[in-house]
Amino acid sequence: MTQPKQELQASLANIDKRITTAIHTRLSNIHANDTSLTKQTKALQSRTHEARKQQDNWDNLVRAGRNGMKVRVPTASLEWY
Repeated sequence: MTQPKQELQASLANIDKRITTAIHTRLSNIHANDTSLTKQTKALQSRTHEARKQQDNWDNLVRAGRNGMKVRVPTASLEWY
């Protein structure tokens, strides 16, 4: 009777080791992916910030150009005698 019980315990111990190993492997992969995604997110946020600054600079440049090119209408009317 002890033999089947020992075999069952050994089998359960092997299953437990394999499951534990698989879980640790998956958790390691998840951690590595999470770290990678965090780095990518920070890089993307930085690039987005830089792109917004450049867009603001272009908007200001275009606005200044448009304001500089406006044709001024004389305020005093010309009278012909």
